[in-house]
Amino acid sequence: YRGGLDVQQTLYDGGMSQANRSVTKAQTAVEVASNDVDLYQVRDRVNDLYFGWLLAEERLRLNDALMTLLKDNVERIEALYSNGVAMACDVDVLRAEMASVRQQRIELESTRMALRQTLSLFCGKEIGCVSKPEAQLAADRQRPELTLFDRQLELLTAREQALRVRLMPRIGLFAQGYYGYTGLDMYRDMFHRSPTLNGLLGARLSWNLSSLYTHKNDRGKLMIGRQEVENARETFLFNQSVLSTQEQQNIKRYQELIAEDAEIVTLRRNVREAAEAKLRGGIIDTNNLLQELTREHQATINQCVHEVEYLKAIYELNHIQGK
Repeated sequence: YRGGLDVQQTLYDGGMSQANRSVTKAQTAVEVASNDVDLYQVRDRVNDLYFGWLLAEERLRLNDALMTLLKDNVERIEALYSNGVAMACDVDVLRAEMASVRQQRIELESTRMALRQTLSLFCGKEIGCVSKPEAQLAADRQRPELTLFDRQLELLTAREQALRVRLMPRIGLFAQGYYGYTGLDMYRDMFHRSPTLNGLLGARLSWNLSSLYTHKNDRGKLMIGRQEVENARETFLFNQSVLSTQEQQNIKRYQELIAEDAEIVTLRRNVREAAEAKLRGGIIDTNNLLQELTREHQATINQCVHEVEYLKAIYELNHIQGK
């Protein structure tokens, strides 16, 4: 029976405490960098939603412009029909096209609303409207994936250091004291069966040699992990270069298309205006006019799509290059 106190104080642990702190700090940095990578991927989704909404807005604007043209031509054909120059079917053709345009507007409004609500959820706040951003390449920055690779290599370095210090000996002090029976003086206890106060002070040197048996394998695993991170970095840089080249080519392609769009739209508008004049003169029917209206509308849609896709390609390039 006894009651006592045992105190131990490490003087030298081979650097294990520092190594463990370094590993913990490196693990935290890896988790932060991984979270940054996940958030950066959300930006790509936000870009898709933003430019999809922008394209829907532009197509709604063009839809309104087409509806205005159709209304004007319906009024002209109705006037001709009142004067006995046109037939009722001519009016019906344009009215049927107006109904089709109204259906397209319903679909576009539904698409715009869905994109708006989804984008608002991603941004965490209500988004009221969108506008065309500036077509400008941003300054160079490092992608968060590269930062993550750096942090992973730092973690492996910290673990390698912890693996080395496991081979080092430990030195410490200890103090033991207790009151009870039997005590440290065994000769006295043979004659006196009573509790005594006992104490012991000393230094301890300990060396765990079991780490020697697994050191080589553990070190090999860390080397393989380092090679995997380096390979992942090289693969990422290669894919980044390929995607950047593709987006740069897309930007160039859209620039060339946009340069031709303005002339095509102008020519289609001239042909449509000439068709309206011919219809008023009774030279062509409403089907021919409707064809020219459709071609002009498609040309304006192509121009709008090319402009939005051009802006999107610029922002995709910025995203790929971490700008």
